[in-house]
Amino acid sequence: MRAHRRFLLPRRYPESLGHIRRSVTARVRKIRGRIERLIAERGAGGEAPTASESCAQGCRCGSSAVPGGAQSGTAYVPDSELSGRSQPASSRASSPATAVAATPAPALAVPWPAYFKQEEDRSIPIDVASLRGFKDCHRGQRCFIIGNGPSLNKVNLALLENEVTFGVNGIFYKTEEMGFAPTYYMVEDSHVIRDNLERIKTYAKPRHRFFPSEYRAMLPDIAEASFFLMNRGFYEKKSPNFRLPRFSADISDRIYCGQTVTYMNFQLAYYMGFQRVYLIGVDFSYAIPTSAIVEGTNITSTDDDPNHFHPEYFGKGKKWHDPQLDQVKKGYEFADLVFKWDGRQIFNATKGGELEVFERVDFDSLFHAN
Repeated sequence: MRAHRRFLLPRRYPESLGHIRRSVTARVRKIRGRIERLIAERGAGGEAPTASESCAQGCRCGSSAVPGGAQSGTAYVPDSELSGRSQPASSRASSPATAVAATPAPALAVPWPAYFKQEEDRSIPIDVASLRGFKDCHRGQRCFIIGNGPSLNKVNLALLENEVTFGVNGIFYKTEEMGFAPTYYMVEDSHVIRDNLERIKTYAKPRHRFFPSEYRAMLPDIAEASFFLMNRGFYEKKSPNFRLPRFSADISDRIYCGQTVTYMNFQLAYYMGFQRVYLIGVDFSYAIPTSAIVEGTNITSTDDDPNHFHPEYFGKGKKWHDPQLDQVKKGYEFADLVFKWDGRQIFNATKGGELEVFERVDFDSLFHAN
């Protein structure tokens, strides 16, 4: 238990962030080995029901959750340690996933570190009540998180008509092309929202949309949407959490960045109670065109986009970020552990691609098993 607490942040705040990262890396490796042994002993759960099956609680997506199935509770939420706050007794659990939050955090020498202000902007209101309405609303079901790689053009999206789906960023191109719309929609990237603001404002096909609170002023009076607190510590070089994956089990508190919007969708799916999560269209392969204008991690396209399902996705004149797939992989590995801790699982149903973090399954077999 102490080892779990210690690796989050030393009681004395070291001057060297490099020291923190080295210390965290060593401890995470040790803890990960223990966790994987626990997972092997615990074994995998059964097949999850689909979204078309009934729900006891009912939710805004129009389907309902099946009683039982996925466990609820608080997963790895290190900010409860960083801020010196403990988790409420009602949220504590005895699984390995909740070991960190199960014990009140010790008081720290720095009760509210200055770097925390760089990680998240609490001056903008978030929709706490709306977000809490999604807690376990799909308990025990399965869902599909849709990436926007070229392989998405090989997928028969009509098969997802009766499934719960998460779409991101420029998925509206598929809606315009063939009428497909996800159940839920999220944007994280500032370039995406600025370059497609009018499209996003009028993209009302999804049943509900999720946006970081810092975009609230850009999307005034938008219907069927919830604004959440986005923690950017993963991107902030001055933070001890720089490039350190964290996972929120309570989206009404905050959602953590992890180099890709799909990582934030994992946190949404966990909070909603999904038992099995399937990725499609996540090719995990990017090529930066030689003609592109590269300024640090910011890239401006001068031609059609070769990395997504539509040539205009990050087409001529649009800006995007260097995907840094090594950092994406780090977040994916952590999300994989969190789900397995809780007896759930993430699968890769992408047709082809380079992603091998999650167990692969054939997309079509999920619908034609009988």
